[in-house]
Amino acid sequence: MKRIVISILLSFLGPGLGQIYNKEYKKGTILLVIASSLFLLPMIWLVIALGPMLPDPRTEVIHPDKIQALAKEVIGKDRHLLNLISFTFLGIWAYAITQAYFKSKELNEKIKKEEIKE
Repeated sequence: MKRIVISILLSFLGPGLGQIYNKEYKKGTILLVIASSLFLLPMIWLVIALGPMLPDPRTEVIHPDKIQALAKEVIGKDRHLLNLISFTFLGIWAYAITQAYFKSKELNEKIKKEEIKE
């Protein structure tokens, strides 16, 4: 039971961490890379999109409300793509949690069978 709880908590903290804990290194690494990319890419995209729109901070004070308004404008243009990325990330996260649960449950049953044989 302890293995199940730990793997679920690790997968909740980061997709793929539960798989790595369950010694599924390749699967865990792939999930971790994909989830990290889906998490970071929208932020990088927003910074790149907002950069040219912002005034030079050396010559003008930038008010946070102006940055927020520009960000809403940029996000509004591509909100469907951002929603798709968000839901894909959440799906991968849910997949990682459930797979960590099933694999740890399988490992627990394997350990119990080995203990019975001894």
